[in-house]
Amino acid sequence: MSSNVVKKVLRNTDEEKRKLINQFLKYPEDSTGSVMTIEFVDLRKQMTVKEALNHIKATGK
Repeated sequence: MSSNVVKKVLRNTDEEKRKLINQFLKYPEDSTGSVMTIEFVDLRKQMTVKEALNHIKATGK
């Protein structure tokens, strides 16, 4: 992401989200960390695959 875009995003984001964005920006571009997200879905070990997929579809964006 270009530095101009990053600056615009950071300028228009609340402090809490700015901290998270800056945390992700510290990772090298080609690393796993650079594609992480703060969005997640909680799954239980005892869930079946079908239950897990239904839960992801119901709660994910």
